[in-house]
Amino acid sequence: MGGDRRLAAMIGARNFVAREDGIQFKWGARAKNGANAISIDLTPDDTYTVTFWKGRGANTKKVETFDTVYADQLKRLFETVTGLYLSL
Repeated sequence: MGGDRRLAAMIGARNFVAREDGIQFKWGARAKNGANAISIDLTPDDTYTVTFWKGRGANTKKVETFDTVYADQLKRLFETVTGLYLSL
């Protein structure tokens, strides 16, 4: 998706957390679906499960989940779902 520095510059990404099978982070830019966080988890079949979240703390709610996402689809999925672009 571009790396943490590009994500920080393009959408204000922050709070990167490495998880056992994935990563999660938040961003400050306004997404069209209301999401302000994402978790991306690697599955045993070498695809990803991508979940978009909105809210803060205990008020965090799941917006959408996508299963069987291939690595080359991550950037396009993020841009399509949020309306935020990761490159010029």
